[in-house]
Amino acid sequence: YEMVPVTGVQTCALPICGMRGVYLLALVGCRGPMMPDLIVPSPASAPLSVGFAGAPASLFGTVEDPNFARPFQQMADAGADQFFPLFLMSEVDGEAQTTGHLSHFLSPTLLGSDDATTCRGADDPYAAAEGRLRILFPGFVLLQLQPIDVPLDRALLTAHLITQRDECWADHAEIISGFDTYDEPVLNFAVARTLERPALDLDNISVAADVVREVLDLPTVLIEGPGPLVFTDPGLTSAQRATLEANFDEGVSKVAGVVDTFGFDVYPVPDLQLTEPGAYVQWAGELSGGGRTVSVLQGFGFEQTTLGAVPGRLPTQGELRFMAFDSVAAGADEVLWYGQSALDLDVPSEAQLWSDLLTVTADLAELHDVVTLPVVVFEQSDEYALRGHGDDSGMTLIVVNRMDTDQLFNIPLDGAVSTTTLLGRNGVVADEVLTTTLAPLSTAVFEIDRE
Repeated sequence: YEMVPVTGVQTCALPICGMRGVYLLALVGCRGPMMPDLIVPSPASAPLSVGFAGAPASLFGTVEDPNFARPFQQMADAGADQFFPLFLMSEVDGEAQTTGHLSHFLSPTLLGSDDATTCRGADDPYAAAEGRLRILFPGFVLLQLQPIDVPLDRALLTAHLITQRDECWADHAEIISGFDTYDEPVLNFAVARTLERPALDLDNISVAADVVREVLDLPTVLIEGPGPLVFTDPGLTSAQRATLEANFDEGVSKVAGVVDTFGFDVYPVPDLQLTEPGAYVQWAGELSGGGRTVSVLQGFGFEQTTLGAVPGRLPTQGELRFMAFDSVAAGADEVLWYGQSALDLDVPSEAQLWSDLLTVTADLAELHDVVTLPVVVFEQSDEYALRGHGDDSGMTLIVVNRMDTDQLFNIPLDGAVSTTTLLGRNGVVADEVLTTTLAPLSTAVFEIDRE
């Protein structure tokens, strides 16, 4: 690293990889000598996906007489392209409370229920999704029809998948975006094994993925809990913590590469660093060996989801935007907002959070097709993230300040003649250098024009 003084601050020079050698060097402002561990994000292989795992329950009407088209349209208007039907209202002491709307996404035969509150009812959510968005199916509902601690019965799972497909999806073959498998399986595995309780047979994840691909020809998704962040209970001994971490590391290394999309759910507000979701995206990319990565982000406050048992304020719009764009800059191919089913739209602060989620989703949706352009891979650090996509005519560049102070960026881009600020603080191009100063924990997006 070459330290170069610029306008009274220190900057750090680091190499980047560009298309045909077009982009040669990036200079990033810093407070002192910067020697980060460098992690290169994987380029996207498809359009960026942005979606919601749940939405305020009141938007859907009652379980007996729901309206799925209205909230689906609202989310689609904001730029969302998929919905994960989770209707979690609260989770206290391991007990989850839901609204019951999920039943409308399921087969009446598998539920052992009449048609009215299933996918065969009067308001079919898959029909409502047509022309609006796609459904990420919560496959763990079907997988839990078998014991988790014994090898998965392939024939039984095949029968369940065919029943779900034939009764719910026969007329909506293109609506399903993917099949989500076991929920936070390795986190639960590590805890169960440490406590010497029955644990998930982790081989079931790869077996399920194989059967789903064979029967449904759908991509599989696995969303894991952020083990190291939650193994901090003061009641744990150092030996217990070490065992938990070892079991977790072993598990995620085993399963991350057997699904098509892998990632973590990380909810940092208010107690953890906002950079944690992006850091977990980087780790997910390493674990999956180049597969697609998903970042599941916080669309709730712990005060709401725990009915006051755990204090925790609502995220701000700035925090939502930072977590989302930092995740994308770190290499995320998909972003899902989680927990917003618990929001009460009659409470002004909670209604504002839902509005903020829609606003940030619209900002992210602007990158939907941008990430399909050739990638310009920048090296990342704990202090900043840069991700570019473009061609010979120009580039869209995401710049993220991961520091808790202002940071000056001077980014030489060969051939750059001008820039348009798409999001965040303005940047200027002079003498083929993009210059901008970003506020703490903030992001900006620039459209770079080249000669």
